[in-house]
Amino acid sequence: MIKKTIEKKVRYIKRIDISEPDRDKIEPICYLNVFQDIGSENFFGWKEYDYRMNQPLKSDTWNFRDKMWVSFVPKPEEIYNYGEPITVVQRLKEVI
Repeated sequence: MIKKTIEKKVRYIKRIDISEPDRDKIEPICYLNVFQDIGSENFFGWKEYDYRMNQPLKSDTWNFRDKMWVSFVPKPEEIYNYGEPITVVQRLKEVI
């Protein structure tokens, strides 16, 4: 299966903690950063892991409702949030 890089203008709308419950707090926190395609009602999500190493996350510099161009490769996975399908992407890259 050939994966093709897609470039879209999106709006950053939210960050969701999708981590599994971890009583011992040894697993990294997993966030899903959600973007909405400006030209349609499609949602894309990019997983980001916080390994608790006191390093800033890539998404810490983004502001909610910011518009940006992103380049990504779709991953064959969907997550549903309040009934809306979110297509998960890998290798997210901001395009300036």
